[in-house]
Amino acid sequence: MPVCTARDTLAFLWKCFSVGSAVSADLTKDKVFAMTVTMLAQVAPYIEAWCLAIHQLAGSPWDFTLFQSTQKFVNGLPTFGEYIILKEKVRSYWRFNNTFDNAPFDFASLADDVVDIDLSFRNNCKPKPRISTSSSNDTPSSQSSTLTPSAATNSAPDPVPNPRPHL
Repeated sequence: MPVCTARDTLAFLWKCFSVGSAVSADLTKDKVFAMTVTMLAQVAPYIEAWCLAIHQLAGSPWDFTLFQSTQKFVNGLPTFGEYIILKEKVRSYWRFNNTFDNAPFDFASLADDVVDIDLSFRNNCKPKPRISTSSSNDTPSSQSSTLTPSAATNSAPDPVPNPRPHL
């Protein structure tokens, strides 16, 4: 019975789950290079697609260069907020440095930064919950989570109309 070596297993896994030719690698790269993010909802799928492509090509003869995995990655990010700052940080590094040695970032650190920025935007875009400041316990618990501060303190009605009609 033939013995399967680690090299044979790796070759089999490589064939099944990675790219096996320069053409396949180019298609994988072209796919992520062409992606752009125009809405916040697209940030997570964008990062996921890049991570998948980088893992597919890692260790192959067609692996991403540091320039490709950083500059091309930030090129597809949104053009607002802190994304602009991150893009300029990467662009200015590559504008003045032609070497891959001692780069202050790599794909993983940039992806982490993008996730942090995305979470920051998402947390700032969510409406703040209205928390009752009343300490009275005579309100039923089922209603306490839906009360506005003005209703809980028996003061004037809330000046902001409720956008959802009660049915």
